Amino acid sequence: MEIVDGDVARLIKKVKAHEAETLPDPKNKSGKLSLIGSSFGYRKAQHDFVLADITKESMPEYMEWRDNHYVIKFDLVRLQKGDIETLYDVYFFNDAAIMLPESKYELLRLLEFMNSNEQYKILLHGHTNGNAHEKIITMGPSQNFFELATDDVEEPGSAKELSYQRALVIKEWLVSQGIAENRIGIKAWGGSRMIYDKNSSYARRNVRVEVEVVED
Repeated sequence: MEIVDGDVARLIKKVKAHEAETLPDPKNKSGKLSLIGSSFGYRKAQHDFVLADITKESMPEYMEWRDNHYVIKFDLVRLQKGDIETLYDVYFFNDAAIMLPESKYELLRLLEFMNSNEQYKILLHGHTNGNAHEKIITMGPSQNFFELATDDVEEPGSAKELSYQRALVIKEWLVSQGIAENRIGIKAWGGSRMIYDKNSSYARRNVRVEVEVVED
């Protein structure tokens, strides 16, 4: 869950669901906080309120007072056709279409989503930070999704090709877990749809794979 300054949409902090948390003073003009709940496979849900206005006697319908805490409830709705979700917790080795081990948790959530409804078909959108033409490392015959190996293949290639290969390795992992290949398409964008300037402190977020639901 994200705690956001309700005036300027500035992220204050991220916290885990189902745990007690002291809500911070946003120190803005209105005093408004936004709480954004998200879980992969579901649309984000958002609640906006002024913390100073909340009392045990006066609460929005999505809140309740329980065990000396305010409990804030989020009704999450499954992703539907046309929705796009970013796999921000899937990471890659530099210049490689091979995932870092910490990507497994997010991938398992994607796998759970695909297994929850056999009608789901998705399109994986690959993106890079910039459009440089550099080396690309792809998996060799050992098919190690989460570790660089001696049989990996290194060749020159474009940013668009790298973005394709990174989306492809996610598709290949899903197929290895039993998902039908015809349920997963790929679209490579390279650096043509960056979110941040390639030299900014947030540039790493340009390197991403998005999941678009094309059939539900």
